[in-house]
Amino acid sequence: MVITLGYWLTVLMAHLPTGADAYAFVLGYWEVLRWAVIISAVLILFSSLDDLLIDLAYWWGLLVRFCTFWDRPPPQALLDREPEKLIAIMVPAWQESDVIASMVANTNNTFDYSRYHIFVGVYA
Repeated sequence: MVITLGYWLTVLMAHLPTGADAYAFVLGYWEVLRWAVIISAVLILFSSLDDLLIDLAYWWGLLVRFCTFWDRPPPQALLDREPEKLIAIMVPAWQESDVIASMVANTNNTFDYSRYHIFVGVYA
């Protein structure tokens, strides 16, 4: 005996409720479906909160940057009161032998800062 899709459909149709039982069956089905959708929506909401926090942080930073764009920089006298900190200047140099010496000399002559080291990286 070959069991086909038509056979299974007839078996299924024979066991489906009819009349008031069918109405109760459909109502129960819709109730289960409704709760499944509600639970899925709540889970999606909770899993999306971290993305919302990242978006809010971005927009807050953009707003702060926009509102402080026209603020004037601090005066030079205020900046000069702070002690200088040691900084490093990294200069990558690949086939720059013609200009690297003049660039370093110009940097030494023009910087208004005394605590720095210049590191020139070359490829050997």
